[in-house]
Amino acid sequence: MLKLTLRTALSHVPRQALAALAVVVGVAFIAGTFIFTDGAKDAMRAQASDLYRGTDAGVYTEDHDGFGDAALAKLRKVPGVTAVEGALFASGSVLPSPAEPTRRPPMGWIAAMPQNPVFTPYDLVEGRTPGPGEAVLDAETYTDYGFELGDPVGADGDGATRSFTLVGVIDVSKTRVAGRSVIGVAPADALALNGDTGFRQLRVAAPGVDEATLVAALTKAAGPGGSVLGHDEIVELELADAYRDVDMIEKGLLLFVLVAILAAGFVIANTYTIVMAQRARQIALLRLIGASRAQTFASVLAEAAVIGAAAAFVGLGAGIGIAALLSLVMGNLGLGFGSAFVIEPRTLGVAFATGVLVTVVSALLPAWRGTRVPPVVALSATATETIRPVGRVRVLTGLVLLAASAGAFLLPASVPQVGFIGITGFFGLVALGPAIVPALARIVGRPLHGLGGWAKLAVSYTARNRRRVAATTTTLILCVSLVSSVMIGAASISAALDREAEKNFPADVTVQGQDVPDALVARLRDSGRFTLVHAARTGEIGGLRVVGTDPGLLEKSEPGLGLAPGKAVVSKGVGKKAGEKLVLAGHAFTVAGVSGMPGELVLVTAPDAAALMPDAPVTELSLVGGDAEFVREAVADYPGLTVMDVDAFKEARTAGLDRLLASVMALLALAVFIALVGIANTLTLSVAERGREHGVLRALGVSRAGMRAMLSVEALLVAIVGVALGLGLGLAVSAATVRLLGEVSDAGLVAPWGRLAALVGAMSVAALLASVLPASRATRKPIVTALSGE
Repeated sequence: MLKLTLRTALSHVPRQALAALAVVVGVAFIAGTFIFTDGAKDAMRAQASDLYRGTDAGVYTEDHDGFGDAALAKLRKVPGVTAVEGALFASGSVLPSPAEPTRRPPMGWIAAMPQNPVFTPYDLVEGRTPGPGEAVLDAETYTDYGFELGDPVGADGDGATRSFTLVGVIDVSKTRVAGRSVIGVAPADALALNGDTGFRQLRVAAPGVDEATLVAALTKAAGPGGSVLGHDEIVELELADAYRDVDMIEKGLLLFVLVAILAAGFVIANTYTIVMAQRARQIALLRLIGASRAQTFASVLAEAAVIGAAAAFVGLGAGIGIAALLSLVMGNLGLGFGSAFVIEPRTLGVAFATGVLVTVVSALLPAWRGTRVPPVVALSATATETIRPVGRVRVLTGLVLLAASAGAFLLPASVPQVGFIGITGFFGLVALGPAIVPALARIVGRPLHGLGGWAKLAVSYTARNRRRVAATTTTLILCVSLVSSVMIGAASISAALDREAEKNFPADVTVQGQDVPDALVARLRDSGRFTLVHAARTGEIGGLRVVGTDPGLLEKSEPGLGLAPGKAVVSKGVGKKAGEKLVLAGHAFTVAGVSGMPGELVLVTAPDAAALMPDAPVTELSLVGGDAEFVREAVADYPGLTVMDVDAFKEARTAGLDRLLASVMALLALAVFIALVGIANTLTLSVAERGREHGVLRALGVSRAGMRAMLSVEALLVAIVGVALGLGLGLAVSAATVRLLGEVSDAGLVAPWGRLAALVGAMSVAALLASVLPASRATRKPIVTALSGE
């Protein structure tokens, strides 16, 4: 039986090649995921060691105030210490360049650049290390956004917005922050941007000093509020944080792997269902010459294992290409992990075992059914799959699952609820597939009847074997529901971000800078182009950040707060309630309302701000009406100022979402490819099964073009039905997701009809392309050969 199994597997390679291709893609996805994440971890270890190459110890504190100058001076006196500098790496953004004032780089990082070269974490590509009031940019942002050395470059941090002179370019391409904008400034400037008074992390250089001795001396000097780590401990601490990010990404990628493997499983199961029907006589002959049912069953599974092993072997090689694709996708998301690829024994074992197990498990049910057919029945039957009616239990199960999915909308919004709706809805459609898919195919195909008899035959063939067609559409339903739900979810979130942007950006144009000149304010006001030119003064009184605000603009962003002369609006961090008194620089204000803005912030009217802070600089101009181009021309004479309009603000907010959508689509494309392989595979096997029928049609006068058109319509009908059901399920999942997001935002369901139409069109074209090879095979065979059934 072993020799027979191997011979059978080799003889049926052409018929099962497409099913094997589905396994290859699934295994490649698994291998690629592990190769990429293992390589990322290996690269991170090298990066962390390089990042702290000049650091012999680190001093840390949880104190909000951090280490001040006195603490640094004390640590510098420790015997053997040659340098001590503060380290800071915080989220922030780079403001647009003078050359492209409407394009703002996406959210990135603010880094304190060490003044001592021994601590330098990044290589300088051009220019020099920044001093006070100066900055360096990563090479990608520098190039992509039109910066030049000597340009003013703005940085927006959690504590302040400031302008610097660009003096250098750094290379971050081989670090974990690759793909995101990085602006490096002097340590004191980094503190100011982040709103800190001291550093929570210090780097210490003490070459030649024993690590244990150094740690003990630094611990004593740092006092009870500080903790000290040696070089290796710092690297491990950095890696622990970085590895958490990689582990989360790996889990997310494995979800896509699960989708691809599930799709491959459906393709394999459908393939073996057809193949077992075509081999019914062969199995019956084996039974008649003495092979038992168990032996034939084991033989089929062994054949599946051989095919799965061969496909897994090919998939392991293709995994390197998938790892490269994942590296590009993560880079597009701003998650740079380096380019090292590492193949661990775990990768080989898991990927290979998965390929074999998926193939064997998917073949179990078709093999069991195929070997249970009595030999006499098999020898008297034609080589077609037995058409069985859809059982009542299956229909009832499908209806219950769909009812449960719909009923879940009555439950409170939650992540488990969304998952329950998607999973029960999908398996409900799988259960009902043989009952509803043929009916939908007839409905969709009815308008095609007028094209001729071949069109009617195409519709008839599609609906004839309900289980086969339903199994083929299953992978399409799975993939299209995921793709459409991602599209609809992204469109809904994007619309919510746009509404939030309009709320948070009530003016039409803003001008930002450390000190907006009075001459510019006067020029814009005197132009008569704007209905409002509001100059916002910003200062600090008693530890509170005070900002002069226009009541009308505040009403547009946060209605009902009631800002007026003599009144103030405070953030929650101030600790005041509406109606209470607040004294600022000897002036008493009544708290009109509490804003949701972060920090310790006080908003007053512009006249009150001028009275409280006559010498405070104007840091922002808000303009209503006019046009942004006129403002840019006026601002061109004042380096260091940045112009932003509402459209550019929206673009900056949604840029990350667009990149995420593109990356998810790239990952789901592999599962969609498997679904299309399933269509091609089903048509290919159906052509082999219906050889005599096609020969009769050719003999009766159906042209080769008519045969090709008939098979193309079959593929198109399967695709349209699968896409329609997938879109319905995707819409339901999206509605549940948006409802959940609505708990914390004003997100509403938005369907991107253009993108969804493009999805339908792309799947239809892909289905037509999938029919080319089977159609070519059907028309290439001579009529006499086809009629003979050979």
